[in-house]
Amino acid sequence: MAKRVALVIGQLGYGGAEGQLFHLAVGLAGGPYAPVVYCLSDRMEPYGRWLEGLGIPVRQLGGSSDAGRTLALTRSLRADAPDVVHSFLYIANRYAFLASKLAGMRTLITSARNCKREAQLTHWLLDRAAFRASAAIVCNSATVAEYIARVYGAPPERATVIYNGVDLDRFQPQLNGNGAHRPPTIGAISRVTAQKNPGLFLAAAAALLERRPECRFVVAGDGDGLAGAKQEAARLGIAHAVNFLGARSDVREVLRQLDVFWLTSRWEGTPNALLEAMANGLPVVATDVGACREVIEDGVSGFLVRSGDRDALVERTERLLTDRPMAARVAARAREEVATRFALDRMVRATADLYTDCLARTVH
Repeated sequence: MAKRVALVIGQLGYGGAEGQLFHLAVGLAGGPYAPVVYCLSDRMEPYGRWLEGLGIPVRQLGGSSDAGRTLALTRSLRADAPDVVHSFLYIANRYAFLASKLAGMRTLITSARNCKREAQLTHWLLDRAAFRASAAIVCNSATVAEYIARVYGAPPERATVIYNGVDLDRFQPQLNGNGAHRPPTIGAISRVTAQKNPGLFLAAAAALLERRPECRFVVAGDGDGLAGAKQEAARLGIAHAVNFLGARSDVREVLRQLDVFWLTSRWEGTPNALLEAMANGLPVVATDVGACREVIEDGVSGFLVRSGDRDALVERTERLLTDRPMAARVAARAREEVATRFALDRMVRATADLYTDCLARTVH
């Protein structure tokens, strides 16, 4: 009989961690581990409904306060009695830690997916306690594992690096190229938030347009910075060249309209959008933050620039647009790198193996 795994997350809207949880749950279903997903809010679209459509149980837990959500999760864990509780993202770690204690769960696995320090002291203390109480901590890069050991005092021996997985069947290079009869197009798939630094994207776009006025730019994603980004594009006089698409479900189709992919973040873990762009056969230019250096070999499978370095971002992009054979070589190496190290089945298998190891240690 399959052992039950509780996958706990704050919301199931569009997002990198949410997508990884979805793929993990789908990959686990029908095997030795039966996933049950616990969503700590009413944000269920699209992944919650997709999971339910595939027959994977989803528990939507309400509550207008931290205490209410913790108690709701506690009651649900007691009723379902999972063998493993596995939380995603810092906020879910806190709830899973408290609820698993109250419910008497023996095996807690937490996650760290980006290099972010919680601003509130109480949150930082709860995250620190959650990491220390974990049988294992899933980190999506060695960079993140080092970060939580240094910033949260997480036990290094409990950190296990499991890289994010990409659906290589869905994200593939176009055999007929990326469209020779349209303007050179640069884009990002990203929430429009301070972390993603849309200001750098727009400043670099303005600078590149001075050199190559035929270029066009695309931003696919929603966020609390979207209105401000549109205002900044207008202030810079580039609104005519920048298309803000909002949240999109057809990420693959958006990527197929691009010639170069930009990631301009201030901090990251292992960015899913970066992996998807590389799998889709796009040359990428990314800020050297988080685990980007673990994904990209600079100058070989993409380009890395210092965070905030507008001029370097523009220079690397102009090289890719000018030297198309070089851009094709970089894109091919990017696809090869992702296919070798970031396949979905690799992520699912490594996570299931971690569950088996943790349960064996709990028994003994």
